[in-house]
Amino acid sequence: MKWRRGAANRNRPAANALDPDQWIDVAGVSELRHNRTVVDVGGVAVLVVQASGRYFAMENKCPHLARPLSDGRVHGHVIECASHSYRWNLETGEPAPCAHGLGPRALRRFEVAVTGGRIMLARRDLSS
Repeated sequence: MKWRRGAANRNRPAANALDPDQWIDVAGVSELRHNRTVVDVGGVAVLVVQASGRYFAMENKCPHLARPLSDGRVHGHVIECASHSYRWNLETGEPAPCAHGLGPRALRRFEVAVTGGRIMLARRDLSS
């Protein structure tokens, strides 16, 4: 996933990226509670997290034992599983160092765009 640099461009899609064939509207930013929400998209539970003014989306399932990541804590750009304290970088989805070493594998992530107070996910990420 490529992110644009600079606060003005964070999570803002290109003008043609709002095509409903390419993006799916999943929630309003006002629907986030404690900077997160879980949405069901085609049978996939997706956790959307707001951290440091940016939005991140990943499957709401720890790759270790499939526990919900929504129960975990977010520290900066790192999410920690509540069950076994495995950690992942929200920007890359890659495991981050923790007491157990590194997590078992990367998180399944989804590209996020925010426009008009709505959170959008890239359809191409949801079909894989």
